[in-house]
Amino acid sequence: MCAKRVLSGPEMVRLMKVGTRVVRGEDWRWGNQDGNPPGEGQVVGQVEDGWIRILWDHGFTNQYRMGQEGRYDVKLAEPSESSECVEPEDSIMATLPLGKSQSEAHPTMLIRHATFQLLRIILLTVATCEATVGANEFPSFFAFLKTVTQVTTLFVQSISSYIS
Repeated sequence: MCAKRVLSGPEMVRLMKVGTRVVRGEDWRWGNQDGNPPGEGQVVGQVEDGWIRILWDHGFTNQYRMGQEGRYDVKLAEPSESSECVEPEDSIMATLPLGKSQSEAHPTMLIRHATFQLLRIILLTVATCEATVGANEFPSFFAFLKTVTQVTTLFVQSISSYIS
């Protein structure tokens, strides 16, 4: 089990990299922006002028204080009970479900996993570029995401029935 240590605000700032999982912190004052009940989110931008952009798991994104006014609205999420105290491998295949390696995984699982990783990358990109994307472009973007999900589901179902 990992030893827990309370990090200072400046220590947390140094750990806030794109992809880091966070929850509301001690200085939170933003109501239910993180969900109801409060949930986890992911860092999607670098700390700039004491602010950091977070994409919450339920889809909402906003900037929060990370040193601004001496306040820290978010903190690192607690690792899950099953996680180990090691750095993750620098490989997309390290995130395969159930801890399976690429050679052990069923082809449909690999396709599904790759699609979810693609959608994750697209969502993070859009969240990061939110200021430059016009509000009228979001319906088209979400229609695209829905189509990708539907096509992948149909493809995985057809491959599964063919292999079976």
